Amino acid sequence: MIKIFNPSISKQILGGGHSFRRNIEKALQGQVEWVNSWQECDVYLISSVTIVDKSEIYEAKRAGKKIILRVDNMPRKSRNLRMSPHERMREFASMSDWIIYQSKWAKEWIGSYIGFMEKSSVILNGVDTEIFKPMRIAYPLDYKIFMYIQYNRDENKRMTEAFDMFTEEWLKNPKHILWLVGQFSPEIIAAGFDFFRGEQFIYHGIITMPEGMASLMQKADVLLYPSYSDACPNTCVEAKACGMEVWHKGYAGVGEACNLNDNSLDYMGKQYLQIFNQITGEKNVNQNK
Repeated sequence: MIKIFNPSISKQILGGGHSFRRNIEKALQGQVEWVNSWQECDVYLISSVTIVDKSEIYEAKRAGKKIILRVDNMPRKSRNLRMSPHERMREFASMSDWIIYQSKWAKEWIGSYIGFMEKSSVILNGVDTEIFKPMRIAYPLDYKIFMYIQYNRDENKRMTEAFDMFTEEWLKNPKHILWLVGQFSPEIIAAGFDFFRGEQFIYHGIITMPEGMASLMQKADVLLYPSYSDACPNTCVEAKACGMEVWHKGYAGVGEACNLNDNSLDYMGKQYLQIFNQITGEKNVNQNK
């Protein structure tokens, strides 16, 4: 059984890289062995360049460990002041045995910078469909529940545009309501999210557990997601898995995330396992089952 090290030195628990780590470990439970140090592993999986120890990767490489780099998007230097993430991304790519992009858009846009396209492939994110699934019973209402979710202050999330999208719909039907989830500045919370026409909204705060997020998504109708440059946002895949519509503008990899034929962890895991087997020379005993 292949041994995988999937580290994080970050103290955060929220964000795409952390969701991926949780999901990939569940997807391949019992099919690979997840280990606690690079010394034990066959494959060192870099889920995000900002949550790994650079010196450790060099040690693993010198020891002959296989390196896989997962590329979601390019982390912004403005939010990672102690490093130059674009330089680190290219550096790790040069050391990697394989590079996995989260969408075709990410491969074209980020890959054009880091290079090494000959040793790369695209695997879109899956979600835990045991948690993110539609409600068994849908109750028809004469209004819609819209959602906007934000866990960082990235201007590319286009919060103001999402709010305007909601207001346009609210003007057509004042019964519509917007559910807000995540991290927002104290100023905008105190100002009622700058709504001034009497729009209805509820701020649900920060939700850390997937079950809590799924519970809201199962009751809501529309996710507002006009984000500009997301590679393959888990939020969109989760919303679709719960039966929600996702209103977006077709930018970057959002459309790919919203149109997955199979969004399950099982499907994502099979693709990752194939890469693990490929670079280690192992044969997957489950492939022919």
